[in-house]
Amino acid sequence: MEARVVALRPLQYGPRFPEDMVDFHQVFQLRNEQNDEALLRLKYVGMLGKGVRLCDCGKCGKQFTDEFALTRHGKLRHEAKPGPTIADDHLGKIDTNDPQALEARARQLRRELQHTHLADGQQAPNPDAEAEKAAAEETKFLNEVSPIAWDKTKAATKADDVKVPDVATTKRPPKQRRELRKRVRTEPSSKRRA
Repeated sequence: MEARVVALRPLQYGPRFPEDMVDFHQVFQLRNEQNDEALLRLKYVGMLGKGVRLCDCGKCGKQFTDEFALTRHGKLRHEAKPGPTIADDHLGKIDTNDPQALEARARQLRRELQHTHLADGQQAPNPDAEAEKAAAEETKFLNEVSPIAWDKTKAATKADDVKVPDVATTKRPPKQRRELRKRVRTEPSSKRRA
């Protein structure tokens, strides 16, 4: 299925990172990939309606459905200052463009922090706390604005195949209530339980 869609949540559409990253409310073309149907079904992307006015990014030319999304894209992709390509620390030089080297360094720093305690016995502050808080706020925002359709997953649709008995939550009509009361008064308790 090849169609123009709008990203309802940020995602990576393709194998290359960061080239294939799609930002919130960015318009892009589906390329008949394996999971296109799931992206539409779970509402990660939505079909672009006719007559929607688009905003173009002045730096990269990507299109967005509104100014808010264009501003978010600009701050995320174009205002971020690229760091040095080589970082020098007490372990030696680390190439920041090599994700494996960065992950190894991050693991080592986490191990060091686990064993570092402050003078009064408290644990050292978490250096990732600010990033974790920002990620949690971003997730909360996306869940409020564009929730994922969890009820449309394959497991949820298969679960709908199972027939669940209907349980009446409304009161019985007055005639049935009277008959039930009469039966309860006249029948012995041992017979009612059976």
